[in-house]
Amino acid sequence: MTFMGNMDIARVLSFGTPDEVRADTREHIERLAGDGRYICCSSHSIIDSVPPENFLAMVDACHTYGKRS
Repeated sequence: MTFMGNMDIARVLSFGTPDEVRADTREHIERLAGDGRYICCSSHSIIDSVPPENFLAMVDACHTYGKRS
């Protein structure tokens, strides 16, 4: 089984700081990746209320803390 998404667009991605987004993304990866089977993405899409810098912070954290096989 592979978990996917679950990044909260209604709070952290839309209204948090880039540092909060990085921390939240790291926490999602640590809790959900297990043996590396997690697809890091938003809960369903990136909406207009998500600032570009927060989206980029999530992508950066995915690359920094995620494992690629």
